[in-house]
Amino acid sequence: MKHGLIVLAHGNIPDLVDVLAQFGPDCVAYVHLDRKVHVSGEDIRLLKEQPNVRFVSRRYAVNWGGLNIVKAILLLVREAVKDTEIGYLHMITGTDRIIVMPSMFKAFFARNAGTEYLLHFPLPTPYWPNGGLDRLARFDPIDLFDVRSARGKRSRNFMLHVQQRLGLERSIPADFPPLYGGSMSWSLTRELLLHVLTEVDRKPAFLRRFAFTYCPDEIALQTLIMNSPFAARVENNNLRYIDWTRKKNPQPYVLDLDNWDAMIGSGMLFARKIDRPFS
Repeated sequence: MKHGLIVLAHGNIPDLVDVLAQFGPDCVAYVHLDRKVHVSGEDIRLLKEQPNVRFVSRRYAVNWGGLNIVKAILLLVREAVKDTEIGYLHMITGTDRIIVMPSMFKAFFARNAGTEYLLHFPLPTPYWPNGGLDRLARFDPIDLFDVRSARGKRSRNFMLHVQQRLGLERSIPADFPPLYGGSMSWSLTRELLLHVLTEVDRKPAFLRRFAFTYCPDEIALQTLIMNSPFAARVENNNLRYIDWTRKKNPQPYVLDLDNWDAMIGSGMLFARKIDRPFS
């Protein structure tokens, strides 16, 4: 059984090449590079020359928290599912690392073939402020502004404030399935992801409703999957060691050697975020 890597990258190609090599030659990679990020032609060639890289795209400018994240993921999934030898697809970023031997990684999925790995919870949830439903309640301009810049953050906050003062609120369509949230990182079978693509194509209004919402990558696919015939196969685990406890913002903690024992002893297969030079 082959494995496919769905990779969202934001530059730093030499590090990304190192990440992909750690998975071994049986894991083929489908990569989307944020169109906003400057990447040299030499780095693009370096990436495309890697023996396990099957597809590279720069189609979308990806704002953190915007719908283009979901669109980029679906673009890569469409390419990956064309390979009928792939059993599992794994959503990763350039700051993910495999933390077991590649042979152990493959053996795990061989033993648990057919199980879907997705961290999820129904909405509203105590894990997110205001239950998380307010993510869909406003026209969030996060698709338009880079909120990691001070100017973009101010502009977005101003537009949200105006809507709140005016009492403007978006409704959730009556034909929407029950909403689920969860992690954007997952390990899912090709079979399930073919079903997701079918549903997205059959009901284009579903994905359109997530435009101008906050972090739809943590709601849209989770909702489709947990309302699908595959829901009973989903284990509530994304197999990732991620430390959310040490920062009061939506970004996971960047791991260093202080995390080594906890990371290796976690029983997880991946770790995030591991980022040079801090890590």
